[in-house]
Amino acid sequence: MESKGIKQKNKQQKTVLSAGETWQRLVDLGATRGKIPDSHWDLSGVDLSGKDLTGAELRQCNLSNANLTGATLKDANLRRANLFRAILTKCALPDANLSKAFILGADLRKSNLRGADLSYSNLTGANLSNSSMVNANLSHTDIIGANLQEADLTGADLSNSILINVNITKTRLDRAIVFGTTFADFTATQSTKTSDLVVSGTNQPLITIDDITAARFVYSVINRKNRPDFYDPMAVLVLSCSAEASQAMHNALKNAIALIGLRPLMFDFNSPYVSMKIVSKLALLSRFTVVDLNGISPQLYRLPELVKATPAPFAAIADTETSTSALPDELHAYYWYKDGVLRYSAKAMADDILSILTTELLPWAEQTATELKEPGLRQHV
Repeated sequence: MESKGIKQKNKQQKTVLSAGETWQRLVDLGATRGKIPDSHWDLSGVDLSGKDLTGAELRQCNLSNANLTGATLKDANLRRANLFRAILTKCALPDANLSKAFILGADLRKSNLRGADLSYSNLTGANLSNSSMVNANLSHTDIIGANLQEADLTGADLSNSILINVNITKTRLDRAIVFGTTFADFTATQSTKTSDLVVSGTNQPLITIDDITAARFVYSVINRKNRPDFYDPMAVLVLSCSAEASQAMHNALKNAIALIGLRPLMFDFNSPYVSMKIVSKLALLSRFTVVDLNGISPQLYRLPELVKATPAPFAAIADTETSTSALPDELHAYYWYKDGVLRYSAKAMADDILSILTTELLPWAEQTATELKEPGLRQHV
């Protein structure tokens, strides 16, 4: 008798057809006939609209100009397939493998590509408006002249991809990975969602920001060998000292920074991969740095080393219940580190943090930045 756990596991397994089973399925659908070819399959111009090809083996298949409107290709293998100008409107492609596929000029409006692998594919000129690409892998992909209007790319991996002359009006890019992504000549509006864009790579602390242009800028700074000779007057670096810090506090601090017209740059200071050189670069890039002390980070003992090497405004913040005894005393030796800890009430978190930023932190940071003047160190871009 099968256990409940095994049944659940089986339900999650992909449906995968062999090449022979796929060919027979195509024959049964009237899409082709005869014996299975030895070489690549030529299904160019075929009409498979509304057909169920779940788990089909279509690797390297020629489906150029094919009509796949409303077809189901869940878990299908379309690796290296030719989908030039194919019609895939309202096509179901969740978890499909489209890596290295040629999808130039294809019509993918309202298609479902959730969790699909499109890495190293070519989506030049493709129409992906109103499509769902939640958690899809689009790394190393060419997306040039494409239409992504109102598409949902929440959590999608766009690392090292090229997006040039793309329409991202009303597009959702929340939590998308944009490490090494090239954005140029794109069309966006205020309704384009870009919260928590991930600009860090593998084996790096999580670094997020809410602006595409700033994301490119931060990425370039992270990967420079030398410290930046410029800074972004809109950026505020937030060093989160604990993975246990509440999401509510994280959001309150982030929202308060945005409300005063600045740009929060969130950094996981609790990560085992923290590089003080990178943190220093980002602090020099930013208007000021806030150390969130809601939790004890193993990196706290290195804070004096960071502050000493980074002549830029630093301040610590915590709720009224959090102990800050682990904060090193040496920090007070540097005048660009604000004495004491800025405290807020957990019950009035949002209001308190906003008040702290506007009445205490921002004026102090401006005055400290003036006192820190060093020719050529912090020049505007």
